[in-house]
Amino acid sequence: MMIYSGSILYPIKEHLSSDSQLMMTINSANKQTSSEVFNRFSIFFAPLVIFFISFVAVEYYADFKISRGKLISEESQQIKTARNAITNEMQGVLSDLIFLSRLNEIWNLLDDVSDERAWHLLAQEFLYFSEKKNAYEKIAILSDSGVELIRINFGDGAPYIVEKNHLQQHKTQKYFTESFKLDIGGVYMSSVMKTQTGEPVIQFATPLYASKGKRGVLVFEYRASVLIHALYRSTIEISTHMSMVNENGVWLGSPFQDENRNFFSNSENSFAISFPKAWEKIREKNRGNFIVDSGMYTFDTVYPKTSILDFYIEQGKSEIANVGREKGWKLVSRISPEKLNNQFKQFYERHWIPYLTALLLIAIVAFFLAQNSIRRRLMKEQANYERRLFYTLSHIDLPVVRLDTTGKVLYCNRCLLDILDLAEEEVIGLSWFDRFVDVSVREKEQELFRRIMSRNSPPVSTDTCIRTDRNELHYILWNNTLSTDLQGKAIALTSIGNDITEQKRLEKEVDERNKEITKTQTLAVLGKMASMMAHDLRNPLSSIKMTLQILSKNSPATYPEGISELSELSLEQVRYMEAILAELLLYSRPDEMQCDWLCINDVLDRAINTLQRMILDDHAEIIKDYQKNIPRIYADANKLCQVFSNLISNALQAAVDIEKKPVVTLKTKVVVVDSVPKIQIEVEDNGPGVDSEMSEKLFDPFYTTRAKGTGLGLPIVKRIVDQHQGTVRLIRRESGQGTCSTVVLPTNPAIQDV
Repeated sequence: MMIYSGSILYPIKEHLSSDSQLMMTINSANKQTSSEVFNRFSIFFAPLVIFFISFVAVEYYADFKISRGKLISEESQQIKTARNAITNEMQGVLSDLIFLSRLNEIWNLLDDVSDERAWHLLAQEFLYFSEKKNAYEKIAILSDSGVELIRINFGDGAPYIVEKNHLQQHKTQKYFTESFKLDIGGVYMSSVMKTQTGEPVIQFATPLYASKGKRGVLVFEYRASVLIHALYRSTIEISTHMSMVNENGVWLGSPFQDENRNFFSNSENSFAISFPKAWEKIREKNRGNFIVDSGMYTFDTVYPKTSILDFYIEQGKSEIANVGREKGWKLVSRISPEKLNNQFKQFYERHWIPYLTALLLIAIVAFFLAQNSIRRRLMKEQANYERRLFYTLSHIDLPVVRLDTTGKVLYCNRCLLDILDLAEEEVIGLSWFDRFVDVSVREKEQELFRRIMSRNSPPVSTDTCIRTDRNELHYILWNNTLSTDLQGKAIALTSIGNDITEQKRLEKEVDERNKEITKTQTLAVLGKMASMMAHDLRNPLSSIKMTLQILSKNSPATYPEGISELSELSLEQVRYMEAILAELLLYSRPDEMQCDWLCINDVLDRAINTLQRMILDDHAEIIKDYQKNIPRIYADANKLCQVFSNLISNALQAAVDIEKKPVVTLKTKVVVVDSVPKIQIEVEDNGPGVDSEMSEKLFDPFYTTRAKGTGLGLPIVKRIVDQHQGTVRLIRRESGQGTCSTVVLPTNPAIQDV
């Protein structure tokens, strides 16, 4: 049984027994068999799970790509840091070499090799320098004949000065012959080599000069192990899987202990042998990233000699020897396959809880969808009973609609169908608010409906605007009645309405008429003020104008200097004031319409002729693009001439204001608006254009953007166009340069005398 609250629906009392049957149907929805629920659940759960699995796959792929990209970026950055560390270390060695080569004590020793004091001072300074740096296996000075003058060796963890009787001859050594050929500031750098004690070193040498020119060579033997330690200190994050190899794939530095024992040797256990596929790719390019069976490799090539050469070129130094023969070292980062494959495990650990939660939610949603699907089937059966209940309502000569709790139409009578111009099957089941209620009041009506159905508001009468398929608006005053079950839960809303569309139309006409009367009264007051101003100002202005004209006709010689120019300026201002009074009178007291059949192209030509003087003064170009055989219209020629004269004048002034040659294009054509042929006139200029926000304000009285404007030109244009039942608007041209003034006029308007 159903209970109705709100206004009484007397026609449906006799059908309460039918509603009792309806409630029995609703209650039967709770007696669903478990098998039917399971079947429905499977239908919804299967596609949702498929979608969920697809989503997880896509997310894993995206996460995999992001993680892999981040890993590659981090490895590349670390390799770059390692390359910079090597370059900086080499540049530091050269800075030390150049610094020592410029000591005054070297100059003194080379001038007099027998100077014991200079020898001892220089030896002690070299010893102190070697101790502080702790990076050089040998520091030595050789004479121009290749004989060692001073040598500092590093042994047993500390530097020491070699006795003179142990100094050697190195004239045939490559570092001596190559460096002695260089100019002042030049540097020789060798490849990695081993000393007699097996220590890997890099030799650096530079020529030395004294008062008699080139007299010797300064030699450093830089320990390569210092370079390796500096390399791994700068790349701690990847030091466990980064290696440095030479051009033959032999390890120069590696995190693996076995390879560390064979640094700088041609060991069979080299990088090229341990990872042959990777080495084939690495030696072909200078830098890159790739993945093979043995892992992911990121590599770069460092050319220490070239890098140092760039440093010296920036410092304005001389050359460095044998750069062209440099093959470079490879810095290689290797990520093992185990670590790469660990991404899936990390992804699983991060997401298994939310994914499990989502799967449970999918199961819950599928269960509710299954139940809802069964209820929808039962509600369809319920509709048959409701038709019997509303048999009486179908014979009421008032619109009736019945909505369920979601706002869908359960029932509507013939009167409402006639208003909507639809068949019953085209309405039943549709959302009443989304399909029929006008968008202007839809949100408000939906909110009121929700409050009524939730019992938070009584079923008050509502005034709703509905839109038909013929795009017609009807205003219905609904008398609402809420239907509830025995538990007091709202199950439907029944509304009987009264079509008040005609009443609304009359109210709108009255409102518009009142506004028109108010506007007329305002214009009357403005006209009265304009008449008073014309009466009070025109006579004095006429006297002033006459006096100024007489002064301008007399001989300028009879007046003091400058009076003639001032009189012309005053006369111009008087004309400007007369123009303001004329526009004010024209806007406040418009002339009556004098209509006749005319050709709009002729009116435009007439407007051009009235502005001929202005066109010539501005050196303007007028382009005509008229449609031939354009239909004639019934209009006032003088007023339309005034409209187009104003628009053309504005177009000319727009270009003049930005100091451009005015180019005005006039177009006419026939357009179809709402299946009615009309005449469209366009006036285009090449000025700066008008903003969309300002285009509407320009038609307001007394609104102007010009210093000498009255703000009445465009309002007069709009009033005249409105009298002809037309429209006028200003829009920026598609090219962005200039404004297009568009006037649309009917061919046979019902002329209004405004």
